[in-house]
Amino acid sequence: TKYGYYFMINEKLYLYDAKSNKITPLCGRADCTHGNTSCNAVFEGGFDYLGYYNDNLYTVLIEENRKINLYQISADGSQRVKLCQLGLYDENENHQGITLMAATHRGYFYYSIIPSEMVPTKRKTSVYRVSLTDDKHGKEEIYCKEGFGSWVRGFYAYNNTVLFSSALLKEENKAGAIYEFDNQQYSYYDISNNKVVDNIVEGNDENTDTLFVGGDDIYYCKEGNLCRYSMTDGKSEEVVEGFFGDVLPSISYDFYDLYCMDDETGVITVYDATDFSKKKEIETGKNWNMLFGDDKFLFAVDQEEYRLMVYDKKHDSTWRGVDF
Repeated sequence: TKYGYYFMINEKLYLYDAKSNKITPLCGRADCTHGNTSCNAVFEGGFDYLGYYNDNLYTVLIEENRKINLYQISADGSQRVKLCQLGLYDENENHQGITLMAATHRGYFYYSIIPSEMVPTKRKTSVYRVSLTDDKHGKEEIYCKEGFGSWVRGFYAYNNTVLFSSALLKEENKAGAIYEFDNQQYSYYDISNNKVVDNIVEGNDENTDTLFVGGDDIYYCKEGNLCRYSMTDGKSEEVVEGFFGDVLPSISYDFYDLYCMDDETGVITVYDATDFSKKKEIETGKNWNMLFGDDKFLFAVDQEEYRLMVYDKKHDSTWRGVDF
C-alpha cells in the first residue's frame, strides 16, 4: 500500500518500511511492549489472515461464545471495528480445528469456513461474500459443495474473477486412513454477472493448492503437469511437463512471472508466463514461510531465526533478514 507493507504474523499486525528496512508492530503507542491484548497490534484468536481495501485492513478473529467475527482496522492501526459475525466455531469431539479460506477483493470479503474433522462426515461447505461498503454487511452464499468431507480451497482473486477449488472425499475410506479425493473440480465466480462457472477443468492432482488465476488464464495441475485454462475461449493446454512444487499465488501477483516452489529444496523457479521455456531460480530456506511479492520485493518469514526475509528484485541477488 502507499503506507508500506502490512503483515499479520503469529496474531500480530506489522508494518514494513522499505526505505528504513524496518518492521514494527502497528500499534502507535510509544509506551507499549506489544506483548498482550492491550496492544493495538495484537489480534488474539486470529487466523493470520489480512486483507486490504480502500485504506482499511481486514482480519478474522474467534472470540467469546465461539463467534467468528470480521474486523476492519484503520491504516494506522489505531482503530478496529467489528463489522459482522461470519459464523460459529462448532466445538465437538470430532473437530480438530477450523480452516479459513478468504479473499478481500473489490469491496467484498469472500470466505469459507471448513471444520477439520477426525472422522469425515457428510456436510455442506459454502462460499459467502460480505459487502464492505454496505453498512449492514450482510452475507450472501455464492457457492456450496455438499457431500462426504466436502471442502473448498483457493480463493485467488483478480479483476472480475474469484477462483477456488472444491472436492469431496471417497466415502469408502475408514477413520484413520489416508483419504483420497473424489469429485474434485475448479470453479470461478464472475463478479460482472454474479455467477459461478463450475467445473471448468477436471483436476486430478492431490496438490489442489496449485491453482492460480492470472489475467484471463487459470493455472492448475493435472497428472503432474502444469496446465493453463483460458477463460476467453475455454481451452486448456499443458505449459510445463513434469511439474513439481507449489504455485505461489501471493507472489505471482503480476502474471508476467509465475513463481513455483519445490517443497523439498526450498528453491523457487520463476517462469516467464509469456514463454515458459524461460526460467530462473531463487534459493530460499527450507523452513521459510512465503508471504507476499510485488514488482519490487519478495517477503518470507524464517521460522527458525524468526526474522522477516526480504528479496529486492531490482538490486539484490540474495535475501536480507530484518528483525521483528
